[in-house]
This record gives sequence, C-alpha cells and structure tokens, in this order.
Amino acid sequence: MPVKNEQLNFAVLIILLFFALAAIFFLVRPISVSAFLPYILIAVPIIFLIALFNTDIALVLLIFSMLLSPELALGGVRGRAIVVRLDDIFLFLIFFGWMTKMAINKELGFLKTSALVKPIWVYILICIISSCIGVLRGTTKPLTSFFYIFKYFEYFLIFFMVANNVRTKAQIKFFVVCMFITAAIVGLYGLFAAFSLNMRATAPFEGKIGEANTLAGYLIFMMGIAGGLFLYIKKNRVRFLLGGFLLFSIWPFLYTYSRSGLMGFFTMYLAITFLAKRHRISLLLCFIIFAIIAPNISQKPIFWRARQAFTHGSKYELLGEQVTLDESASARIRSWQSAMQTWVKNPIIGEGVASGRIMSDIQYGRVLREVGSIGFIAFVWLLIRLLKLGWNAIKNENLDNFSRGLALGHFCALLGLIVMGLGAEVFIIVRIMGPFWFLTAIISMLPEINNRSLKSNFLDKPVES
Repeated sequence: MPVKNEQLNFAVLIILLFFALAAIFFLVRPISVSAFLPYILIAVPIIFLIALFNTDIALVLLIFSMLLSPELALGGVRGRAIVVRLDDIFLFLIFFGWMTKMAINKELGFLKTSALVKPIWVYILICIISSCIGVLRGTTKPLTSFFYIFKYFEYFLIFFMVANNVRTKAQIKFFVVCMFITAAIVGLYGLFAAFSLNMRATAPFEGKIGEANTLAGYLIFMMGIAGGLFLYIKKNRVRFLLGGFLLFSIWPFLYTYSRSGLMGFFTMYLAITFLAKRHRISLLLCFIIFAIIAPNISQKPIFWRARQAFTHGSKYELLGEQVTLDESASARIRSWQSAMQTWVKNPIIGEGVASGRIMSDIQYGRVLREVGSIGFIAFVWLLIRLLKLGWNAIKNENLDNFSRGLALGHFCALLGLIVMGLGAEVFIIVRIMGPFWFLTAIISMLPEINNRSLKSNFLDKPVES
C-alpha cells in the first residue's frame, strides 16, 4: 500500500524511543531468556498486528532492530553460543503478519520473480543436502547446522518480503532514511566503545569483546550507499547530510582496526570513483590526500595494526621471498590451509554447514569447506547475479538520480564486501547481511517502480489539441 508519511513519522519516533530505552536498559544489565520473556510475550501480538495492518511500519521496525536489538542466549554449540536476537523474532512475526494480510487481500500477489531467486534457492538446497550428508558422516552436528542454515534463510526471507512490499519511491526513500538513522546510532555507539570502553569500535550488543569486523563491514556498506547517493542527488541540503554522514562514519570505521575492512573500504571507494560520471577527479584527489595524511593522523590507535601485520610474527615464503605476518594474519593463512585440506577430503559437496571450526575468518575458504565445489559455484553464481543486478540498474537510462545513486552505492559496496571476504566472513554476519538483503530487494524493484512512475506521469499529461 502507498506509504503514509504521518503514520511512518510517528512510528519512527516511537521506535527510536523504544530502542533508545532498550539500549540503555540492556547495556546496563545482562540479558537472559527468563528475564526478557515477559517483554517478548507482550511484544509478539503487537508486532503481529502492526505487520497485519501496516507492513511499512513493521519494516521500519525491522530496519532498526537489525542493528539495535539485543541477543538472548539459549545455550551453546561447538565453538559458539546459540543466540536468538529480537530481530529474528520480529522478522518472523512480520512475515506471518504479511502472509495473513495476503491471504485476506488476495489481490496483493505473492513472490515477485527476480533473477536472484534461482541462485538463492539452489544455494539453500545445497546447504541442506551437504549438511544432511555431513550429519550422517559425523562431520557436523544437526543442531549447529540447523541454526546456521536458519540464519541464511532469514536473509533471503528479508529479500522476498521487502521486494513484495515496496511499491513506491516514497517508501524507498523513507526506508533509506531510516537505515541512515540506524547507521548513525550504531556509529555513535562504536565511538563510545572505542573511547569510553577502551575497546575496538563495535556495534551494540556484540558481547564483552565485540565483533569489530561486523561494524567495519556494515559501515562499508552504508558508506557505499551514502557515497553513491551523494554523487547523484542534486539537492544541496540532502548532499550536505550525506556528506556529514560520510565524514562521521569514517571515524568509527577506522577505530574498528579492521585490516580486511580497510581493503574493502578502498575497493568500495575506488569503484565509486571510477564508475561515477561526476566528480571523478575530486574523488581521486581526496583518495590521494587521505592515503598521504591518514597514517599520520592518530597513528598509534588507528593504523598500528595495519603496520604491525608485516613487522613481527611467523614467516612465510611468497614468490621466493620471506614474508613476516603477525598472529592475526597468520591465523587467516592457517585457516585457508585448513579449509583447503578439509575441502580435498570432500571436494564435491563439502562437510556440511558449520562443520569443523565455527569461525574461520575467510568467507571463501568456509564456503569451500562446508558445501564443496558445487556449493562454491552456486555461491559465486549468486554473487555474479547480485553484481549484474546492480550493474543493470546503474546503466538503466529510465532511473532517476536517486535510484541510480542508490544502485551505484549498492554495487560498489558489494565489491567492497567481496574483497573484505578475503579476511572476514562478511556474507554470514547477521548485522551486515540483514541491511544488505533489505536494500538488495529495493534495488531489484527500482526498474519496475521507475517504469510505473514514468507511465503514470505520461498518462497524467494533458492531451494537446
């Protein structure tokens, strides 16, 4: 249904207040299922009714909850605790509310087609088959695999649900604004963690140690979106806000100390620079200036990890030369070696999702180990379809500046995440993939929505006599 700005504005205020109070409450005291159960029981019917009567408001709630919801520990599996987050609960409540509404209003339709549908379902099917075989072989455990495959399914559920609910450009713009508000809150918390808690910048509710790569990957994605929009939107007030967001976000990003994040950021930035038709020279100059002065800005806290990667640690031979890598970089080398050794044992279908060590720190080695060559081919097929989706949107002459900027940012951010995957498991991290698939659904609908808008404008024009 068409978005109602008054309702959504009110909803955003209520949701922001809810998450602000929740953040204060849950950051102060530990969370347990038993303590939080009364709140869940109250929230369940409310969220379901919201999704039933106004899916737009429910999706706004989902946007904020994807990054700002606490975790509820349910126990443990090998290598990692089993946790359920509030957005997991919200997502399925929203989904069932939406399904109920569709059953009542049959004219709404169901599951619009997309070039991503086939690779998504093929990859999920391979994960299920590989894990079932892995359980029979004893290389993975059923409970562990179930929870990880369940998470993958959640990402794709977000894609299908958003793609089938986005109908107007007003909806898209409002959802994007809500995502930037969420990112600003997360960035503020990241700086708070870095300066007040004396830890690497991290997103809220990431445990005592935090997951710095999660925040780095998330900010790469959001900065890519902001950068694409900044280059194409002409309104100075909006460009000022986007520029301010970019300048602010770079600081919590740097304080993640994520070296794979830096690789992803530079890839994203250079991709925007070379693909953008506007301000290319200015972007190149900014990149050169940043590369020169950045190592001299607050050298010790920000760039020490990048420098120390090659200063002490284990020695490796690369192209006939001795290369020194620190413990973190060496762990990734060992992880890749372990993944390849495991893949050789079961090269076709792998050992099952979440087999072996839970954390491997390399996305592609993990895919090879878990689902073998067939799964890896399906994964690459999905990435290619994602890149093609963004590329086609960028080249679509019917898109307006906002849509083209959004598509450019999504495409370049995806390139950054692909490179970051060389040193982090970005494509299985909930707080990166939730917003990613939400916006991917929007990108997939941009051509249809813009074509509909063009037809509407054409029909509204007065007929010349």
